[in-house]
Parts: sequence; C-alpha cells; structure tokens
Amino acid sequence: MTRQSFVTAAFVIGLSVGIPLAAQTPTAPPAPSQPPRALRTGPAGRRGPGSAADVQRLFEAYVLMQSQQALGITEAAYPQFLAKMKALLDLRQQTQQRRAALVRDLRQLTVQNTPAASDAELGDALKRLKDFDATSAADLEKATASLDGVLDVRQQAKLRVFEEQMERRKLDLLMRARAFRGKLNPE
Repeated sequence: MTRQSFVTAAFVIGLSVGIPLAAQTPTAPPAPSQPPRALRTGPAGRRGPGSAADVQRLFEAYVLMQSQQALGITEAAYPQFLAKMKALLDLRQQTQQRRAALVRDLRQLTVQNTPAASDAELGDALKRLKDFDATSAADLEKATASLDGVLDVRQQAKLRVFEEQMERRKLDLLMRARAFRGKLNPE
C-alpha cells in the first residue's frame, strides 16, 4: 500500500466510524446516546482519538500527499514545498482558532442576560479583532508568498484551483459523515 493510499484509506475510515466533527468540551454529563469517551473531547478540553483535530490532521495529510501529483512537484522539490505548505496550513488553523476566540469574547460582551459591557470594553474588543485581522492577513500573505517562491507560476495557479477543490471535497466528506452518523444515532 502506498503512502497516498494509506492516508486516503485512514481518512475515509476515520469519517466512516462517526468521528465527531465539532471539537467542543461537553457542558453536561454525557447522555447515553453520546459516543464513547474515546470519540469525543475530554473534560479538560483534551482531544481524544477521533476528534475534529484528528480529522483536520488526516485531511491535511491527504491534501499534502495529493498536492505533489496535482501540482507536478518533483521528488527533489517536494520536501521544500512540504515544509512551506505545512507552515501555511498550520498558520491558517491557528488564525481560525484565535479569531474564533476573539469573536467568542465579543459574543460574551454582547449577551443580553449579563451585565452590559461599556462602550469602552466593546471598543477594545473590536479593536483587538480588527488588529488581529490586519496582522493575520499580513502573516497569511507572507506565508503564501513564501510557498509561491518554491513554485513556478503554473504550479501557483494549479495550487489555487487544487485548494478550492480540496475544500469542496472536505465539506462533502463532512456532510456525508454527519449523515452517516445521523443514521447510526437516530434521535
């Protein structure tokens, strides 16, 4: 079995066994219909086997394996491409997580059944979000430029198309996994 086949098989198997797609810390004691503890996030926020983070890592590995062939990257150039692509993927993931935390902070300040936040507090939270958006956009642009530096113009164009195709494929697989889980655990 080739590396590519192994990663693809592992990803499909992971989705087909009903891996949870939202890595959230449970707020209530588990109900009998919830999946076994190993398939959900632990009480301390740790992610167990089969977490959304695991699914993300499997899909990223799949993308990295497929990208070599899709972009026509030689074996000699692949290690450099791999390092830069992985760095970009990691930065995107960290950016998403940090932005979600900042928006969560805003949501907490605007919840109606809590003491009203002052305009200054809301302004500070909005400024943190705006500053983060500006900084992260620059960081992502820099990481993308670094990756583009190891690709020719045709490979750069193919990469943009490839990433869009992979994103659609990921969403399709996630929808299928949810539907499959819904059939396994009807409410």
